[in-house]
Amino acid sequence: MICQIVLLPLIFLLTVVTQIARQIATTVCSWVSSVFTIVETFFDQVCKWMPWPLDKLCDLVKRVVTTIQTVWDWVCNTVIEWVFDTIEQLLTFVIYITRIICIIVMILIGLPGWLLCMAGVKIPMRIRICIKVITDDKDNSLVTAAAIQNSIDTMTRIYATCGIDVQIDSTERIAAPDMLSTPDSWTGFLTKWHSWFTTRACGCCNQVTVFFVDKITGGSNGLTYWGDNWCRVDASAISDPTIMAHEVGHVCSLTHADDNNNLMFKNSGPPTNPRNTLTDTQCCWMRMSPFVTAGPRG
Repeated sequence: MICQIVLLPLIFLLTVVTQIARQIATTVCSWVSSVFTIVETFFDQVCKWMPWPLDKLCDLVKRVVTTIQTVWDWVCNTVIEWVFDTIEQLLTFVIYITRIICIIVMILIGLPGWLLCMAGVKIPMRIRICIKVITDDKDNSLVTAAAIQNSIDTMTRIYATCGIDVQIDSTERIAAPDMLSTPDSWTGFLTKWHSWFTTRACGCCNQVTVFFVDKITGGSNGLTYWGDNWCRVDASAISDPTIMAHEVGHVCSLTHADDNNNLMFKNSGPPTNPRNTLTDTQCCWMRMSPFVTAGPRG
């Protein structure tokens, strides 16, 4: 709750204000550009009818209009886009850092609860999940519906051993061909695509958003930047249903484990290894996460 109150104004700026301002700027740019095109067409016709030397003067005016339009289009397509992209990346970075601070504070506040959990006192808890499937322009994705459902079932089964219920709030498909393949660079949180995913992550009620993409380049089949409220899972989920649960575990502050039976083992699961258990310590650690809240499924 504390994190949500602190982050709400920043998230509102990123997901609403900047997007409205970008749309207004795009509309104005398009309208002005169309006016220039109409004026240029007008001069193109009029100049043909004028006698010398007025036709030369008319051509000069037309070239000035064309030059102004070229500069205007460059400002709209390059400068203004760069300004909005920079603003979004800065806001995303501030949200990212703020969320990390909030998580650390929540962990410190939750230490008594962690001690009670380790002593065996575990109240029912839940984690709310939004699923968003990235597709091409024709709604195609390499990730199948069966793979997603299998991932949900696997996560539900493993998290239940910690007394954490998995609640799927929504499933959505987003046409974004440019985001079907994104890298696993450790500096990803400074990139434009990181801002894109952050902007489109569900922001309500401590939800975690799982983005299913075609491919994460660089060797990973799932990736999370600790501090984000979202993670990515690629089409490897078709053969390994543990990736989603593993990445959400990272969102909930779990680190890698050495046991290949453990969900947080760094290498992919089936058929290489089971990767289907969590220790009591991991369970209690997850229950301290701001993304895991009290109460059974709503």
